Amino acid sequence: MAEIGDLVPIDDNNTARWPEGMPPSDVNNAGRADEGIMSRWHRDTNGSLTSTGTGSAYQLTTNQNLTAYYDGLEITFVANVASNASPTLQLGTLGAAEIQTSDGQSLAAGDIPSGSVVNVISQDNSTTPTWRLMSLNNSGNFARLNASNTFTAEPQFIQQTDDSTLAGPSWYLERIRTTPAAGDDCGGIFFDAADSTGANQNFGSMRMEIVDPTNGAHDGSIKFRTAADALFGDRFIIARGMTAGGVTGGDPGFDRLNFFEYYKNGQPLVEFFESSQQTITASTTITVSHGLTAKPQQYSAYLQCTTADAGYAIGDEVEYGTVCATQDTNNNFLSFINSLYVDNDTQVKFSVGGRIALADKSTGVYTVINLANWRMVIRAWRFSVAT
Repeated sequence: MAEIGDLVPIDDNNTARWPEGMPPSDVNNAGRADEGIMSRWHRDTNGSLTSTGTGSAYQLTTNQNLTAYYDGLEITFVANVASNASPTLQLGTLGAAEIQTSDGQSLAAGDIPSGSVVNVISQDNSTTPTWRLMSLNNSGNFARLNASNTFTAEPQFIQQTDDSTLAGPSWYLERIRTTPAAGDDCGGIFFDAADSTGANQNFGSMRMEIVDPTNGAHDGSIKFRTAADALFGDRFIIARGMTAGGVTGGDPGFDRLNFFEYYKNGQPLVEFFESSQQTITASTTITVSHGLTAKPQQYSAYLQCTTADAGYAIGDEVEYGTVCATQDTNNNFLSFINSLYVDNDTQVKFSVGGRIALADKSTGVYTVINLANWRMVIRAWRFSVAT
C-alpha cells in the first residue's frame, strides 16, 4: 500500500496507480487509492492521534502503513503523559527514536506537557534516526511571549552561535506612548520566589524610568529594588550618577556617588556623629556619647544661635574650637583653656570655665554672649583604617 511519502514531485512519474493507457475500469480504484493516501496522511498530522506508553517511551499507532522512517516524515499527536528527560517515540513496530529539540538537543523532563499537541519530523535516518520537536509548548525549554511560561530545567540560556563581530544576544523592552512624560515606567525585570509558607513573593526588581523625554536630550534612570523585612524599596538608582535609595539630594551628576555611608571590609570608611543641641551653662561639663565604633579622629563644637545676640541671627553657627577665650564676671579675659576633648572611646566632653566672648558679627568687637541665647552641637568623625 502506497503512502504519501511514496509519491514524487514530478507529475509524470507518478505512474504506479495511473499508468499510461490504463483500462477505464481501473480509474475509480486509482482515484480512491489517492484519496486514501491523503486521508491517512491527514489523520497522522492533524493532532487526532493520542500516544500511549510512558513519558520516557511514547508509542503511537499511525493510520499510514509505514515500513521505515524517512527524513521529513511528519507526525502530530497528543501526549498522554508529560515527558521525562530524553524521551523516545516509536511508531507501530518500527524502532524507537529520541525526540529532540529542533536544533538536535536532548529534552529535559517536562519539556512535553501532558495533553499538549506534539508535532515532530523525522531526521538523520541515514545515521541515527531522531525526531525533531517542532511544536512550541507552554513549559520546558520553549517559551511563548503571550502567555506565562514555566521552566523546569536549570539554567536557562539565550545563545547566539554567529561567529562574527555582531553584538551578542539582546533583549529589548519598548514602551510606546504618544505623550511620554517624566516618571513613565519603561519596563522591568522581577525576581519572584516562594516564601517559607509557599506563598509567592517578589524579592527584587530592576526597572527603567524616564527622567526627561525631550528629543535629543532624553534622560533615564534604572532603579534596583529589593525586599527588606517584607518592605519593598529602592536600594540604589543609576542615572547620571549613582544614588542610594534612602539619601537626600538626588542625582549627584556624572561620575559621582551619593551615599549615606561607605564601608570597606565591613568597616565604614567614614563615620559621622552629630549631637542634639546642648544647653550651655558656665562652669559645667557636658558629656555626649558619640556612638562611633571607636574613638573619633576629628571632633569640633559649634555654637548655634537660638535668639539674636552679638549681631548674630537665629540659625547662625560659629565653630567653638578646642580652645576658646573666656572672660570672668568683670569682663577680664582669662587665659585660653582646653574646652573640648575626648574623654574615652565613647564620649566627647566640653566645658565652659566662665563666660564666652565672640567677635560681634557686624563690628568685629569682642562681645560677651548671653549663654541662654545659644546652644552647643558636637560633631565627630572617624576614618576607617581597614585594609
